[in-house]
Amino acid sequence: MKIISVLLVLLGAAIAGAVDSFDYHCANIALLQDKSVQKEIGITATQRAQMNKFADAHRARISSYQKALNGAPPERKVLDGYMDDLKKQVIGVMTVAQVKRLRELNLQAAGLIGLLDKVVATKVGFSDAEFNKYKDTYLEGRKKAETLFRNAIVPLDKKYQNLAAPYKGHEKEREAELKALSDKYVVEAKAAEKRIKPQVEAITKATEEKMRTLITAKQKATWLALQGKKFTPGKK
Repeated sequence: MKIISVLLVLLGAAIAGAVDSFDYHCANIALLQDKSVQKEIGITATQRAQMNKFADAHRARISSYQKALNGAPPERKVLDGYMDDLKKQVIGVMTVAQVKRLRELNLQAAGLIGLLDKVVATKVGFSDAEFNKYKDTYLEGRKKAETLFRNAIVPLDKKYQNLAAPYKGHEKEREAELKALSDKYVVEAKAAEKRIKPQVEAITKATEEKMRTLITAKQKATWLALQGKKFTPGKK
């Protein structure tokens, strides 16, 4: 059994090595949780079973790491390393064609945000200056939306923090009152978000329009080609 396991690992490494580096970079394995994506890509029952084993081992690894931290915050670098290992394992049991299709589906799902990835932008034909301008345009729009959200929510946070202050140190005895405050906060926060939603949508639309104008016709053609055949999740 041990020999077979070693052979499977080596086989997976060989397959991963044959995969195009760009396809590998853009292959978002999180999409494989969608059954319609699995069907579109052609994931077999055997492949799915292997992937599930990898995922189970990944979760156990994270759990063990968190226990060892004993309450300390986890290091992003460590968690990213675990995820990189999981990706290598999953991609290792996929065919070259399957990984390519996964890349296409990921680029479709990412949309304009996908071009904020320097590797993708370079593949599409962005120069460094074009990429930086595209990124700055996105960040400018995001900052406007975040400011709008912050101006609506921060006052509510302060309001309810003040209302909850008298109960500090008596949380258990005043649990009912604190629960009522929490429920009221949620109601007000949702109402505030609803009020600013049209403005946020307007900012998002304007920002996306600006981003689109920064993509040349040639770049757009390359970008669309990298996305492959249009796929709608849940439909086949």
